[in-house]
Amino acid sequence: QAQLFVLAAGYYPFRMDCTEFGISPARYPYASVGYVAMETKQLPSARLYVLREGIHGLIANYGSSQGHEHESLVADLLLAETTEINAWLRDQGIDHAFRPFLTWDRGYWKQKRFQELDRLGWGWSIPFKKRTFIGVQVELLDFPRPPETPLEIYVWASKSETPWRRIVGRLTSNSDQQWDVLTNDWRLNPGTVLQLQQERWQIEPLFQWLKQQTTFKQPVGKSWMHWITHCLLLTLLHLVLVYYLLLLGFPRWQSHLTRLCQDLRYSDPNPWPPFYVRGEKRF
Repeated sequence: QAQLFVLAAGYYPFRMDCTEFGISPARYPYASVGYVAMETKQLPSARLYVLREGIHGLIANYGSSQGHEHESLVADLLLAETTEINAWLRDQGIDHAFRPFLTWDRGYWKQKRFQELDRLGWGWSIPFKKRTFIGVQVELLDFPRPPETPLEIYVWASKSETPWRRIVGRLTSNSDQQWDVLTNDWRLNPGTVLQLQQERWQIEPLFQWLKQQTTFKQPVGKSWMHWITHCLLLTLLHLVLVYYLLLLGFPRWQSHLTRLCQDLRYSDPNPWPPFYVRGEKRF
């Protein structure tokens, strides 16, 4: 439901995050140890960064890095590439009316990045980092407020022409978790913004699926260029297979894609079952 409200407001939802693939440095020299939030044990790895659209769950853009590189830098590169894609679509006259709305994890906070998104006219939301905004001017909205209504606050960041919006509240009255979210949007209702932030975690099952059902952790070549090529081929395969299932009208494509990938990896010389081609939903 939150996605429909986002579309009605003129946005198209996206989520940004990265994951690590632990690989042996003895076989892959580029595997390195870097900072990982909320991890008790750090392993040599390479990283995959994903910009995922929020309607069908397709991978809209991706990038890769060695484990020691800070993910914030790659995020900026992905945004720059996405901006170039939008500019090309606009030049070709096929740009749609929707603006991106990006939902971020706390670790991607950088004020300059989000001010640039403001300049582009993109929407965004990210968990509020209190220490980042020490000393900034704030102003409460609608105070006093009805019980169980999210608190909304103006946040005047330095060098920002318009204030940002901080929303503090719970999604439901019986929820134990309180959300504290910063956004530049003033059109969506507070509950929708909080719901979008909660749904950002849907990118984590995608990462888990990629680790369990694909060969990201076993690249064929040993060089860094082999890893980049490996990411490219697997990402393209993922998009082609998902598009194939969407055209056939399969619901819950990720569970069906698991079956399809298993058949690709472990198939015998016999041809695929005919219902794959006919599109019969016999899973």
